[in-house]
Amino acid sequence: MNRMEEFMTLQRELENEPAALQSTTLRCLERAGRARKRARFWKIPVSAVAAALACFVLLANTSVAFARSVGGIPLLSDLAKAVTYEPGLKAAIDNEYVQPVGLSQTKNGVTLSIPYLIADKSQLVLFYSLHSADGRSLELRGAGLGGPTDEFGKKVEYTSDCEEPENGAEELQKIHYQFTNGSETPEKIHLELIAADRSAVAPDAPAAANFAMDVSIDHSLFQEPEKFGIQKEYSVSGQKLIVQSAEIAPTMTKITLDTPKTNTALLRNIAFSLSDEQGNVWSGRKNGITATFDPSGDNVRDVYLESNYFSHSKHLYLKLESIGWLPKSMRTVKVDVKNKTASPLTDSIRMTQLEQNGSRLNLTFEKPIDGMNLSQIFSSVYSDSAGNWDVKSFSDRSSENRMEEIFSVDHWKGGIIYLTRDWAPPAVPNEPVVITLK
Repeated sequence: MNRMEEFMTLQRELENEPAALQSTTLRCLERAGRARKRARFWKIPVSAVAAALACFVLLANTSVAFARSVGGIPLLSDLAKAVTYEPGLKAAIDNEYVQPVGLSQTKNGVTLSIPYLIADKSQLVLFYSLHSADGRSLELRGAGLGGPTDEFGKKVEYTSDCEEPENGAEELQKIHYQFTNGSETPEKIHLELIAADRSAVAPDAPAAANFAMDVSIDHSLFQEPEKFGIQKEYSVSGQKLIVQSAEIAPTMTKITLDTPKTNTALLRNIAFSLSDEQGNVWSGRKNGITATFDPSGDNVRDVYLESNYFSHSKHLYLKLESIGWLPKSMRTVKVDVKNKTASPLTDSIRMTQLEQNGSRLNLTFEKPIDGMNLSQIFSSVYSDSAGNWDVKSFSDRSSENRMEEIFSVDHWKGGIIYLTRDWAPPAVPNEPVVITLK
């Protein structure tokens, strides 16, 4: 079968084409000066058929619905592989909730390609791949957006997560952008990304390539989230927890919380699950951003779960699985360099090494791994007894059940260093908390 015969066969099969496909095809025909009704398309002159074939090639590469109708979304298997551990995004792909992007840029022999994105009002997931002409193994460093603003010119607030490639950057990888504090996904973003050699350990190693490109997001393709007002207060482990609302969107489920200032402890981590009448369970996300904090940075405010948006469950139940309260009196940890002590600490955290090398101080702490939780023990900012503060460099390593966090502190004086503790061990609540959403 030649290309013309293939096109005619497809034309007869697509009797119920999507509205977006129909309007796009008609725009192509109008440009050719041959706009006709869809049912009479194959009767137009050869010149218009040639124009329509050009539309066919264009649509096969830019329209998800059309691409599926002619044999599947290009790179569909790669998309599925990229969301192996994210059932919410997999369901979005299965339900054609994908926007083609088709951007590619080459710098210094390195090509960055962004074929697709998935987005709703609160989250944007970009799929990308890197290819180096000389075969180097590359990764993206940094996932910054160039000052995005909303339609009113207000700066958009967000947090991002650029996944480290596991099977080579030439396979599709993801960048998650979670828009926070009332910000929503803008209609256009300006990407500024750096491709680096994965073997280059030094932070000041030269970049393999620098990329800058604009990505447009089609808001007309967004589907409205399902919203649930809750506003219930619970007493959990002696502290008050207010569950304000739940929102189920195509890419994720968001639970919004509040914690009264009268609490004596800070909410540092919390886990929920969703279940339905058929016993299906959706829990916290394994990849991407799992939670964001209130403006003070002290308490968890929004928790993100996998989305069950496309499951069409008749009944939904929200269950509190675990919670981690950090007493306010234990937020600041004092490290006495001379005596090699750190306090206050609990049984779950201990300092295993304090080593001084000239002006550099290396501190090593250890904590248990709670499930997949590899969250940092301390924030990246420290202060000293002379009133100075700076940002420490740190790394971590983990075994089967313990995680080690190693800091390197350079600019310090006075013999005492103050660290800000972020992590609290999660615990199962004594009294179950289950909320019926519908």
